[in-house]
Amino acid sequence: MRLKKYSLEETTVGTVVNFLSGDMNKFDSLMTYLHYLWVAPIQLLLLLTLLWVHIGIGKSSIAGIIFILFFAPIQGKLET
Repeated sequence: MRLKKYSLEETTVGTVVNFLSGDMNKFDSLMTYLHYLWVAPIQLLLLLTLLWVHIGIGKSSIAGIIFILFFAPIQGKLET
């Protein structure tokens, strides 16, 4: 990181620590939820397979699959 002389005089250590703390908080949150990127599709596929096997091929299973696929992205948006 390169700063000009007048920037160094205006910037305090507390300001730099505050910026780094905010960035590390976002990085920590990313690492907490990163595994959901690979677990969620597997869970969805397993759920849809169980739904199809237990209910059988019919209108209700197709409606359930469409319902789940439609509301999965909406649920993700509502979490944030």
